[in-house]
Amino acid sequence: MKQRSSNFELLRIVAMSCIVLWHFACHGGPFSFSRQDSAWYIVPLLYGGVDMFILISGYFTIPTSWERVLRLLAMVSVFWIFSFLGRLLASGTFEYSAVYYIYSIFIMPVSGSNYWFVEIYVCLMLLAPFLDMGVGRMSRKNLRILMALLSFIEFYSCWIGDNIVGGSGHSLFNFIYLYLLGSFARRDPMFRGIGAGAASAGVVAFTGLSLLLVYLTTRFGLKDMYRLMWDYCSPLIVGAALSMTLLFAGFSFRSRFVNSVGSCALGVYLLQEGQLSGLLYSYINAAYQSGDAAALVWICAAQFVGLWLASWLICRFFSLCVAPLVGAAARRIPRWACFDKSDR
Repeated sequence: MKQRSSNFELLRIVAMSCIVLWHFACHGGPFSFSRQDSAWYIVPLLYGGVDMFILISGYFTIPTSWERVLRLLAMVSVFWIFSFLGRLLASGTFEYSAVYYIYSIFIMPVSGSNYWFVEIYVCLMLLAPFLDMGVGRMSRKNLRILMALLSFIEFYSCWIGDNIVGGSGHSLFNFIYLYLLGSFARRDPMFRGIGAGAASAGVVAFTGLSLLLVYLTTRFGLKDMYRLMWDYCSPLIVGAALSMTLLFAGFSFRSRFVNSVGSCALGVYLLQEGQLSGLLYSYINAAYQSGDAAALVWICAAQFVGLWLASWLICRFFSLCVAPLVGAAARRIPRWACFDKSDR
């Protein structure tokens, strides 16, 4: 069996690592207590992880099938259960009632939980075949016009206007835009000539502009400008994420280790933002408030490694014990309800 290329699996690891570290800072560090001016310099360095995740999906497209949808729903439930058991073992307490846990695990695992990313991603996953069909049948000119219009909405209406469509990037529209942007980056010839040097320059330029915006905002006390940095719709965040995607697209290598770790990236998010989240962040909060920098680094490092290791183990369990059951259930879905792959 041919081993798949590892360049985008490595990018997936980088993206999830950015998300994890951002959550450390956002929920357990300087952003938890006061919006210190110096803390805003973290945003341009870590905030693009979510955008990179969606760009990767668009670059390769999402091969949607009911088995994949059910597999994702089952994975969310399994990780929710493990995070609940982890909290119970660590603290011995229930945060909510038993009814809440039954509801969140078995009834609405991706609509009534902490996982805003998964809630929107499932919607994107269901729409992906139809988005791919539309893009695949467009002429190059029409696709460029479409992306120009969507970019105007993304950056003018959603980022500058901060309207309800954008939701600071926590929206289905933003995910659709990033998905189509990733697909556009792979299809359009204008991106093929972008080598590692140009892509690296793009990462540096967009990140540098974001840092300059932070400096100007904090230097002149423009507090209202902070919102422009804390936004997945920001052209600077999107530009840096797209440049990173193009940079890694130019790599070519294969590694079983990287592929194995990359396959459990989503599980890291599911654990960090699951039932363990309050407990994990409380340890970081305590170390941050104590002013002990060494303790803060050790706690963050231990949680970082522990989340990846736990996710890898749970993913192995899922593949061996749960995935076969999901596949059997998916095969019982009648053909008339399945996606028509020949139409994509």
